[in-house]
Amino acid sequence: MALRPAHERYLKLHVDLEDTRTDAEKAEAAGISTVTAWRVRNRPEGLKYIQDSTGGQIVAQKPNIYRALLTKALAGDVPAARTILQACGDLDNGINISTTVNVENETKQKSDEELAKEIEEDEVVLRRAGILAGDD
Repeated sequence: MALRPAHERYLKLHVDLEDTRTDAEKAEAAGISTVTAWRVRNRPEGLKYIQDSTGGQIVAQKPNIYRALLTKALAGDVPAARTILQACGDLDNGINISTTVNVENETKQKSDEELAKEIEEDEVVLRRAGILAGDD
C-alpha cells in the first residue's frame, strides 16, 4: 500500500532531527490524528520510509553523539562511560572491563575483584581532584 500525501508529510516531519515539536504536534501539522500517526509509523511502508530517511542522518550525527557521550562520561555519568567503553570494545557485556597487563613478559588477565578495587581507588582520586562527582 502506498503512503497517502498526509502520511508522507507526517513521516517527513517525524524523521526531521531538527524539528523539536512533539509527535502530536507533528501529526497535527500533517493533518492526521496521533492514532493515525502511530499506525503510519508502524506499517511496513512507514518503517521502511523511516529507516531509509534516518540512516544518513544518524551517520552524519555520529561525531556529535560520541562527543556528547564523552562529555557526559567525563562529568561522571556512569551509563555514558559504559556506553563509550562498550563501543570501544573495552567492556564485556557491559559488566566486565577487559584488560591485560604485561608482567615480566607474561600476560596476566586481571580478575573482576582486582579491577573493581582499582576502579574504586581511581574513583576516590578523581573525586578528590573534583573530576568525578560523588562522595569520598
